[in-house]
Amino acid sequence: MTENLFIEQCIVCGHNFAKLFIPEHEQPLETLAWPKSFKEAKTCKNYLLKYVRCVNCGHIWNTNFDYREIPYKDSNNLMFNKGQKWQNETGKVADYILDFLKPGMRVVEIGCGNGEMIKCIAKKMPKCKFYCFDPNGGIKHDLQNIHFFQSLFLPDSSISKFKPDLIISRHVLEHLNSPSSFLQEIVFYASKTGYFPHVYFEVPCVDNAITENRISDFYYEHNSHFTRSSFSCFFQNNGCNIESIHSIYNNEVICGLATIKPQFKQLQYAQETDNYYNAVCLSIPEMKKCQINILKKQKPIAIWGGSGKAATFINFFDFNNNDFPLVVDSDVRKLGFYVPKTGQKIMSPDILLKEKDVIIIVPSKWRLPDIYQEIKCLGIQYSEILYENNGVLVHMED
Repeated sequence: MTENLFIEQCIVCGHNFAKLFIPEHEQPLETLAWPKSFKEAKTCKNYLLKYVRCVNCGHIWNTNFDYREIPYKDSNNLMFNKGQKWQNETGKVADYILDFLKPGMRVVEIGCGNGEMIKCIAKKMPKCKFYCFDPNGGIKHDLQNIHFFQSLFLPDSSISKFKPDLIISRHVLEHLNSPSSFLQEIVFYASKTGYFPHVYFEVPCVDNAITENRISDFYYEHNSHFTRSSFSCFFQNNGCNIESIHSIYNNEVICGLATIKPQFKQLQYAQETDNYYNAVCLSIPEMKKCQINILKKQKPIAIWGGSGKAATFINFFDFNNNDFPLVVDSDVRKLGFYVPKTGQKIMSPDILLKEKDVIIIVPSKWRLPDIYQEIKCLGIQYSEILYENNGVLVHMED
């Protein structure tokens, strides 16, 4: 067994170990490059393909893929989809979705293209509403219950606006840099808005391609190649309960229906993060007021600590060298060095022995008990010890 192992994070399950799947090589775009002459064909731009496979979930992707390189707005994807068997399978998918729908339901389709299937469903379910999104597509119809938007579907605003009972996305995931991020965004904003739609995804399945050692399935425009295993992981790892997974078209395509699970922890962490962010923003002007008040006292001021957490504090709140030139540290290894950016030379705490009524600022609260003991042991005469708490400097009580 050849090694060809890589530390590469899987775009589906997040595992960090993968194997090279196909020898690295360069090829032009194969579905969207439409050269109009022999010369154009010979000078087509090449793109590096480095397909790797996750050893955890079996997913395959091109680590050199860049979605911005795909000219979806300028070229048409002329993939053949008029075959009778394919049309029959598409009809079965439509029937599967119709069995799920009830009158009054709202359906969103992401990446609807020309809307061929959704038009078929909408005709049979006139009391349902259908909202179709595709920045590069277009639906021609005379149906009152279809609303087309030539734009991206934005979960942060669209879920609360359209309140979908079902989100459909067919043959979109394989084109994305990060399919998991796509689903995670839907799941998060569903939890935030309190609407929990079902999701139906359909993608090519490469299980047959692997078994038969086929190469034609792997081209630049398709970044992400799902196996049945990685398709299951896609739902399970991203906040969904799988209702059904089935294959169609001789097992060349895989379909999945799932329900979104409420993500209360995510909402909690998001709220905590907002609270912290807002508190930090408010602390900047408040700390400036503290600095001004301390300087007004016209007493010697020492910041205890010159690296790590202390340096972070000094730089973030701009305890500059002009106003706060004295920085001390009891770690002898740091003496003689300078605080990054602000430039105070780090001195020994012994220098404070010749000062009286010094104001000592301790940036790192968790080091405060030890620093207090060191101050007492050295016999430093201080007027007050201050430490950061909730974005301001507060007095330490003896």
